[in-house]
Amino acid sequence: MPKINITFQSDEISATASSLLDTAERLFARDGIENVSIRQIVKESGHGNLSGAHYHFGNRETLIRKLLERRMVVVDALRHAALDRLVELGLERDLYALIECTTRVLETTVREYSWGRDYVLVIAQALFNPRIKLIDSLSINAITGLKRTGELARAELTHLPEDCFKERLRITRLNVVYEVARWLEENELNAATEKAFQQVIVNVSEFSVGGLLAPVRSQESQKPVAKVARSTSVAQARKRSSD
Repeated sequence: MPKINITFQSDEISATASSLLDTAERLFARDGIENVSIRQIVKESGHGNLSGAHYHFGNRETLIRKLLERRMVVVDALRHAALDRLVELGLERDLYALIECTTRVLETTVREYSWGRDYVLVIAQALFNPRIKLIDSLSINAITGLKRTGELARAELTHLPEDCFKERLRITRLNVVYEVARWLEENELNAATEKAFQQVIVNVSEFSVGGLLAPVRSQESQKPVAKVARSTSVAQARKRSSD
């Protein structure tokens, strides 16, 4: 997939703001979102004016959103290009091809862009941080490819109730990002680890398709299992309290 050059257009970004975002991305990926202050970002970026950071972003949550949005418009363009290719090949109705295609967009991002690895590590943290509420606050222009992927998947999963489909798709997206980020956190992508990274992409894609295609159990069939689970939890709690 060819490298795509896109300028972030959500707002007018100054050189100072861009430098702060670059520094924040690197620090968040290395040390974690919760462990990096705006003051540290300002210091590391070489801009000594803390008020300038607050002027550009207001607060940490906005900074994180801006940081990710500027990358997501590029990733979204890659996703559209991959989906266009899938349509050209006549594979848009192949659920596995669809899921693997969009999963490999993250692979392409990591390979083709110097910021790719840090982006994946940061977005994985942001998606699982309840204070950031990333998806709810993103510009729609940054996620049109995600929406298109969902529409194509829905066309092949018409048997699923709407709420069930939306929840399974949400879980799939979170799991794909998390698993790729986990691997990148634990490994350096190079010739020696290439095969292992490729296997992660395949495993995540297969697991995701399996989850999307899983049969839907009726409410009645779920009750006995839920009852057993609750009884087991109570028994274990009683045992611990008596030890």
